[in-house]
Amino acid sequence: MRLDIAARKVGRGLISRAEEVVGGPARARVVLMLAAALALPGADFATLSATTGNLEQAFHVNNTSIGLLVSITSLAAAVGTVPIGVLTDRTRRTRLLAISILGWAVAMVFAGAATSFLWLLLSRIVLGIVTATTGPTIASLTGDFFPARSRARILGYILGGELVGTGIGFVVSGEIAALVGWRYAFWWLVIPSAALFWLVRRLPEPARDGQSRLQPGQTDIPDERDVDHSDSRPRDVAGEEEPAESSAGRIARRAHIEPQRELVLTEDPKDRSLWWAVRYCGCAPTW
Repeated sequence: MRLDIAARKVGRGLISRAEEVVGGPARARVVLMLAAALALPGADFATLSATTGNLEQAFHVNNTSIGLLVSITSLAAAVGTVPIGVLTDRTRRTRLLAISILGWAVAMVFAGAATSFLWLLLSRIVLGIVTATTGPTIASLTGDFFPARSRARILGYILGGELVGTGIGFVVSGEIAALVGWRYAFWWLVIPSAALFWLVRRLPEPARDGQSRLQPGQTDIPDERDVDHSDSRPRDVAGEEEPAESSAGRIARRAHIEPQRELVLTEDPKDRSLWWAVRYCGCAPTW
């Protein structure tokens, strides 16, 4: 009984410390969920590495074939990142992330049930496609949940989730594969991914205009439907307006200054190719 009470006290202390580090319960909830979403791909790659010997014996393949499993997953993720990035800008991101986590869990089920190397390879392709969702959605959500002055620090905490997932995957999946077989090394990952799907599905969607940025000590996370969009100016940590140029000012500046600057630079035909090369790189000179 005393041991149970001590464990609860330690757990509460760790939770309180985590909330203090990231800036409150609401921030801690978001950071943990996004970090856990990145932990899943890390755990998957670690599981694949931990079960290499088992897979070679089960499907009578060599190291080259195992390397193909890793490469095809990364290639599928690279191909899927661009269209998913476009979709991220047009749909509810928390729902999209939850659907990708559910798809990841289904891919794990099929990977563990594979009866041939081709079956396993196809499950890895599906896994790569759904994994591609984590990058664009997490980057976009982080930008809308956290202000610029603390965004890099918070993003560091979130990216650390992938390393934690990799470590857990190596230890737990390796032990499970040695005890009950390589299939269960994939199947056990379905349990945390299903729990994470349930949590992310209920995570509020932040407003894209910066009005949902979480303040230090905040306990609730407002949904975009509950945000007043009448004042869409982004806020910083202290609740004040971020010193940024207005959209009207940017349009006026570009309309009156940029064309004149381009006219001066392109009057000489010899400078035209240099001008377009510099402008293409996004670093137009200011003379």
